[in-house]
Amino acid sequence: MTATILITGATGKQGGATASHLLVRGVRVHALVRTKSSATALELHRLSAILVEGNFDKSDQLQLAYQNATAVFLNVSPSLRDDGAELQQATNVVRAALASGTVTMLI
Repeated sequence: MTATILITGATGKQGGATASHLLVRGVRVHALVRTKSSATALELHRLSAILVEGNFDKSDQLQLAYQNATAVFLNVSPSLRDDGAELQQATNVVRAALASGTVTMLI
C-alpha cells in the first residue's frame, strides 16, 4: 500500500507547510480542513491533496478523513476558552486512527 498521510490542521502554518512539503514530493495527502473553499485549502487541492471538510469534534467526519490513510500528522489548536478541548480533540483523532484499521503511524 502506498503511503497516504492525513494532515490535521492542514490550512494552518505547521499543517500547511507539512502538507505542501509532502505533496511536492509525490506523497498522497488527505487534508482535514474547516472549509474546502478557503484559499489555503484550494492551494493544497491544486497540489493534489484530497480535501476533507470537518473538525475534531465530529467522529463521522474524522472517519471519512481516515479512509486509506496510513499515517497521521496530529496538529490540534489550543483553546483559550476550554482547558479540556485540546485534549478531547486529540483523543478523538487518536481514537479515529485506531478505529481506521489502516493507520500505523501517528506524528
